Amino acid sequence: MVVISVVNLLVVAVILGKHRKKICPLALVFLCIFVGVAMYRTVFVSSYPGLLVWFDTIFNSPFIIRSLATFAEISFIGIFALVLYRLNKEFPVGKFLSITPFLAVLFIVVAQYFAFEALIKQSGIGFIIEEALWAAAFLILIPLVIVRLRLIKTSSISKSQKIAIIAIAAWCFGYGAFQLFYGLPFIHSGYLPMGLAPAGTALQRAVFDFTATRDFATWGGIGFFIWHGSYFSICSWLLITIVYNTRKKA
Repeated sequence: MVVISVVNLLVVAVILGKHRKKICPLALVFLCIFVGVAMYRTVFVSSYPGLLVWFDTIFNSPFIIRSLATFAEISFIGIFALVLYRLNKEFPVGKFLSITPFLAVLFIVVAQYFAFEALIKQSGIGFIIEEALWAAAFLILIPLVIVRLRLIKTSSISKSQKIAIIAIAAWCFGYGAFQLFYGLPFIHSGYLPMGLAPAGTALQRAVFDFTATRDFATWGGIGFFIWHGSYFSICSWLLITIVYNTRKKA
């Protein structure tokens, strides 16, 4: 995963070098943030439930990782929103559909609150609410995505824009289905028995008191590996594809 993340950073560097003038500056900032944080998190692996870390160092603190993840996750949804917003300006849709990218951003921003609460208090309900908000953010985009998929059958948009739309659609449908039919009912529901950490020590524990282990079973076995691997490979590739294919033509 570290090697993959390094390659992703090199790809972003090439895009910056060759195409930065053709790409929305904010989209480039979001892309750099996400891929950069992904690189950091492939080295300093962390699991929020149980406060597990790969290295026994403050740089691997779940609280620090969660703080970095906030920037990365807002950057992730930010790229989706920017691309869909630009398409909405070029190809207008109804009022509700036009605001769904902003609602998706709002859901992810609110999810950050529950992510920190769940981490600090080790609250199972907090983790579930966070994941439910993530699911809602991309499910609410599906009606707009369906409308945009109809554009790929026309000559109104470029081939690159079509690729970006297909990438966004694949994520919305794939991630939405994963959360609805597997993530929420079978994985995240397992967080429910988790109790709240004592209020006085909760924050200190999240920042400083974590368990360093490299035991595969403790991390959750193959399930955690698949999640971790997908998060820092597929998500980065997705954003690179979307940003690169929404650049302006010379």
